[in-house]
Amino acid sequence: LSRVLLKAEAALRRALTTLEDAEIRWPTLAEQREWATKVNRKNSLVHGRWGFIDGKNFRVQTPSNADLQNALYNGWLHSVFVTGTICFGVDGCIVWFRHNCPGSWNDGETSRKFQDKLARDDINLPNHGVLSDSAFPVSGAMFRKIVTPLKENDLERADPRARPMLIKLSAAITSLRQSAEWGMGAPEKVYRRLLERMPFDPTKRASRIDTLFHLYNYRVRTTGVSQIRSYFDEN
Repeated sequence: LSRVLLKAEAALRRALTTLEDAEIRWPTLAEQREWATKVNRKNSLVHGRWGFIDGKNFRVQTPSNADLQNALYNGWLHSVFVTGTICFGVDGCIVWFRHNCPGSWNDGETSRKFQDKLARDDINLPNHGVLSDSAFPVSGAMFRKIVTPLKENDLERADPRARPMLIKLSAAITSLRQSAEWGMGAPEKVYRRLLERMPFDPTKRASRIDTLFHLYNYRVRTTGVSQIRSYFDEN
């Protein structure tokens, strides 16, 4: 039975590479514009946002090697995890991800390649980008690319006359960023294997995560079932 399951998982992964609906692809400029319009329609204070990014942890089997166990150990959650970053588009699909990183890494580190891609002018509209929480960088090349709710010290430094509007804008960002939470929980609600401890073998673990994420996109595109998509398609 174990051999059959391993062969079936490998066959499934190969099959998904041939299906366009299973692709994890960056949105086109036209899609970015369309998705940003849908977000703005939900809240007129937020402009140019077409996606939602957040970190995601998966439990993993505890390795026997002490050094490797230490690398995978997340002190905040007090357990052994692999971590990564996932970005969802307004259509409910995963548009970018990096996963299978040591659980001790933070969101800023696991999203570096995402930041590099978001900074490219040839594949991104000006002043367009994603919403996230405060764990992601918003300065430098990411200014107006990644937008987060205001931190308390940001509000204190602001002009008192601008604070009421900034509070409203921050609340709007927080509300819309709920879509990231919907996205992070969506694949595991359908594919319960993600709730079990991931294999200790990093290659097998990476293959499984990759397969399930592509399978999730295939499901969303073929059925249209996605809480994110349904919310932003509402009139």
